[in-house]
Amino acid sequence: MEINPVISDKFYRDPNATFAIHPKEVLKKVDLNTVSVAAAQSQIENCRLENPEAIWVFVLKGKLTVKAAPLVLGPKNFLEFAEKSSIVADEKATATCLIQIQQSENLNLYSKSKKGGYLKGNGKMTTGISISKSSRVNIDQLHFENLSVGVKIESDENTFIHGASSVTRCKFLKIENAVIAHKINGFVALDNSFKDIKGTGIMVNSPNATLAGNSFDNVVKAFQFGGENAAFVRNTFINCQTALETTAESKLAFFSQNKNQGNEILFKLEGEKHTLFDNTTAGKISTAAASPANHFIYKNPNLKTSNEPSLIVFNPPTSKNPHKNSAILPGMGRYDLEIKGDKGADTKKWPDLSSAQKQADEARAQHPQDFIVIHLQGNFAARTPDGLSMPANSCIILDGTIIADTDSPVSPPWVRGEKPTQLIEFPKEGYGAVSGGKLDASHKTYFCIRSSSGKSDHGVIEDVTMNNGARDGLYTKYRNSKSRLIVSKCNFSNNNGRALWPHVSGPVFAVENYLETSGKDGIDLDAGAHFNICIFNTSVKNKRHGVFIEEASHNNIVFGNELNENLNSGVHVWNEEVNGNTTDNAVVANVCNGNRRGLSCGGRDAKKLSTSNFYFNNECARNTDYGIGTGNRNSLNNYFSQSLVKDNKGGDIQVNETAQPYLLNTPAQ
Repeated sequence: MEINPVISDKFYRDPNATFAIHPKEVLKKVDLNTVSVAAAQSQIENCRLENPEAIWVFVLKGKLTVKAAPLVLGPKNFLEFAEKSSIVADEKATATCLIQIQQSENLNLYSKSKKGGYLKGNGKMTTGISISKSSRVNIDQLHFENLSVGVKIESDENTFIHGASSVTRCKFLKIENAVIAHKINGFVALDNSFKDIKGTGIMVNSPNATLAGNSFDNVVKAFQFGGENAAFVRNTFINCQTALETTAESKLAFFSQNKNQGNEILFKLEGEKHTLFDNTTAGKISTAAASPANHFIYKNPNLKTSNEPSLIVFNPPTSKNPHKNSAILPGMGRYDLEIKGDKGADTKKWPDLSSAQKQADEARAQHPQDFIVIHLQGNFAARTPDGLSMPANSCIILDGTIIADTDSPVSPPWVRGEKPTQLIEFPKEGYGAVSGGKLDASHKTYFCIRSSSGKSDHGVIEDVTMNNGARDGLYTKYRNSKSRLIVSKCNFSNNNGRALWPHVSGPVFAVENYLETSGKDGIDLDAGAHFNICIFNTSVKNKRHGVFIEEASHNNIVFGNELNENLNSGVHVWNEEVNGNTTDNAVVANVCNGNRRGLSCGGRDAKKLSTSNFYFNNECARNTDYGIGTGNRNSLNNYFSQSLVKDNKGGDIQVNETAQPYLLNTPAQ
């Protein structure tokens, strides 16, 4: 099956759900008085007094001028901008912002027309929309012009992710600093455009942020990041100076598939454990002198890097890029080992993988200062359960197939503590890469690839087909918690357990993989797995879930995946055995169609909860049960926002009052 990732630079889906806060909500819609801010404010307060529990949608038609005081919105106030509507600052305005939101929750500010929703300053106005100590505020498809700050969202402390806010499809023009998000857990910025920004496009000092599909044109600094765990994906930089600047406090920025046009662009890296992968941006990287030596740089062909000690520039040859460069890993030379297999179809004639093991071990012993490049040319059979154990600091380029041909029974029963078996074991220590070819475990060998050493360093697995694991395709239990593993464009099929199983391990970045017909899940983030990022994968027709987040896993980002026709859920968040919570996970802009359920969550008992997870702008359609399940009694405070939910046979949304879910969507009408 060919890999079929979601190929797009735009991600926001127009929601058409009919619920905003709750299916039983009372929704009232009125035109906003534009005679003056005072008149509009009086109308808002009177409506809230009339029915404080209702969702009030105030429709702005025409122009509202701000002079001494901003327009103040409170809880459950929606502001809809009609076509050609605007809020503008008077030439002599003394107000510090156009719209103010303080200590409020559940607000949507939006325009349904690309021609509506202008917020204009006068060169003196400080901020367009100022939001402080508030939860669940969505800003969509508005225009900001001639302001010092476009949108400022801040909290004194890091908030729960069920209080996340978003800025989507907005345009920012001639602004000093366009968006500031300070300590807003789960902040989302999708498909915004920034032009002629004198300072920073998006300044985010927040954990678990998703920032994708944004375009920056003539912006001095596109992103400044001071948080922990964020995905910067498929953004475009046109004649910008700096793409990304990270602060000393920042950790775990994942920057992937971004591009630029015009002049070269700068990356200024401070903080810890940032990863740049598969970007076409042209420019250079600079680091702070005291920055730790742990920024992982892989597959960025147009970025210039010097020998700065804080950068780990990994450049292994792969099946798609079989380069001859000697520079693979800083401080090491290169030694190539070619091992011939068989080209025929008769598996009995394929050489035993143990012969390749012997040659690989000899190469490692004879070339201790070199990175070993192992070329497996042709087909091989693994006739022992250990498979091929990769030497430290080595890579495999497979041009052929490795098949399990042992005396082991087909689909052997699981036995606790039994020695694992695999076709390829990733290096027990040092760096590693595997690319190309096909691994067929024949349902005899547990794993196609196992990477389970606490001493391992960073690694890459690309363009590998992994089929018929007796357990799983790729298994990472006990992998070094400080290392990162990139799994990209691999093809998984018909593995008895999970296709990809990040389990009690360091961060795994799963990008554009195809995962089908697993006995359990396409991707299973398990047993405290954290800081994993799964983007643009296609996970379909698995017997359990497309993506499973379970057993106190936390701080994971699942973004932009196709999760269809799975026998249970597109994404399921759960806790079965681990005392603790499965929490602080962001599930953003995924397609979950034709499953049993689109999104679901739950827990086994009161000490094993799925709580405070964030589901934003996911599509859930044509599922055979319901589109969204908000949780059983052992779920709590999960937040579902801007959902596109329709045509689900069991109902679009199942609400369990005990779970106390948060629901916030732009009304369809």
